[in-house]
Amino acid sequence: MCDCQSKTEARLLERFKQQNPEAKSHTATLTGYALILEGNHLITKGCMPAELSASYPLKKGGLKDKKTKTNMIFNYCPFCGEKYNEGGE
Repeated sequence: MCDCQSKTEARLLERFKQQNPEAKSHTATLTGYALILEGNHLITKGCMPAELSASYPLKKGGLKDKKTKTNMIFNYCPFCGEKYNEGGE
């Protein structure tokens, strides 16, 4: 699997340190990753929150807006396009 997550975090951290030299204990973490259990393996994949909405008809007439929140799990690295390993292989 690619190492885009760690490389990107390192680049973000360096840029953050340059922009804020007066600060101490700098950290940078990409939060759009999830641990996923596939078969007997725990793998990390990129993910992004998504919000879906639609207007549903009511029995007594009219419409009601409903929103659903979910997460999209990427099959490919969003940075380099490499396919994530399936089943931890």
